[in-house]
Amino acid sequence: MHPYLIEGIDFGSGSFVEEGLRINNAGTVVSSVFGSLNESNGSSLGFTWRPTIGVKYLTLPFPYNILGPSVAAGINDEGDVVGNWNQHACMWRDDVMQLLPDDGAVWSYAFDINPNAVIAGLVRRTIDSSHISLEAVRWRKVRLKWRIDYARLPDDELRYLWPAAIDELGRVVGRGQDLNVGAINQRALEWPAPSHSHVKRLAVPPAGFPSSEALCATNGVSAGLAKESSYDGPPRPYFWSSVGGGFLGSLPGQTQGKACGMNSVGQIVGQSGGSACVWNGPVVTNLNSLIDPALGWKLRLATDINDRGQIVGLGYRIGQANKSEVIFVMSPAIVHIPPVVWQILFGTLTDKPGVFMGPKGAVPPAATLKTLLRSIPAAHRPLLEELLLAQSKQGLLDKKRESARPPGEVPLVAGRGKRKKKPLV
Repeated sequence: MHPYLIEGIDFGSGSFVEEGLRINNAGTVVSSVFGSLNESNGSSLGFTWRPTIGVKYLTLPFPYNILGPSVAAGINDEGDVVGNWNQHACMWRDDVMQLLPDDGAVWSYAFDINPNAVIAGLVRRTIDSSHISLEAVRWRKVRLKWRIDYARLPDDELRYLWPAAIDELGRVVGRGQDLNVGAINQRALEWPAPSHSHVKRLAVPPAGFPSSEALCATNGVSAGLAKESSYDGPPRPYFWSSVGGGFLGSLPGQTQGKACGMNSVGQIVGQSGGSACVWNGPVVTNLNSLIDPALGWKLRLATDINDRGQIVGLGYRIGQANKSEVIFVMSPAIVHIPPVVWQILFGTLTDKPGVFMGPKGAVPPAATLKTLLRSIPAAHRPLLEELLLAQSKQGLLDKKRESARPPGEVPLVAGRGKRKKKPLV
């Protein structure tokens, strides 16, 4: 058995998907598609994808509730999606879109949202006919109203912060122009938790790598890339932590790559050479080696990973005529239940491929699971929802078996041999 199962999201020929694919702990994927879709009229459309629902395009605000040019960039575990609509930062909650305040900016964009619904973004203002300003911002709710906080640059050498991600603490990471590393080079930056207003520089990579960029962050660790020689030089995957930073490993024979997404467990995904990969500590693994080769996939780039180990990215199917890229979603073939859920269920659970089993092979009652779903953290609810689904499927299967049983035959009792027919009276 191969460690991962895989499925694709294909929008057809003539369309392409942004590399900014994200996946939350519920397994919902979010991004934007461009191209010849009838629904988009050639413009971009933000969308979400769920395993049981499929693709759902994001709509304009009430009362219109119609499709329109939009970009979806980030999602949290509650299902809140952020992005851009008609040049303005916005958020979709429960399929209803709301514009975020931008103090009259000519353009604004929301890049990411954390579990506490704190949003990282950017606003652009026109100073005069030849000058514009870019300001990193954080949106957060205070007394039911949106508050916008502006990042403050520490000196004149640092020109701006372009956000890429925000972690659970509200720390924003990204890149910016820093004259200390050259006028055209980029510098990886961080904007600490909401109690801080000043942007900080992340550690400079070793000599020979003047340009760097942070693309993802969690638990005080950031990852991204460092570029050799100049801004347009070949990239190498790089990480930063509280004690410094360093290069991530590469696949055999490869040096170029980048880190794009990470989960709270510390797993990082991205690209090494031309292949999607995952880093577990110092060990780097080609994602193509974790799936069944008979399925005909070539995985090029992994963009995000959730705490359940599900990975999203871009690839194509070998032998496909147009070689157009398709979104892939990889899920562990064997699901490991988090300890907190293990303890809540009061029993030893055995996990099998795609199936959750209870003590002695019994699935817990549906009523018990419904109660648990309301009492555990949102990040763990999908696991119990799958358990509830398994219970429902097992109940239907038992009914089918019961109805198909010949008259006079009694159910098989474990440990008592074969079925026996009732004696005729």
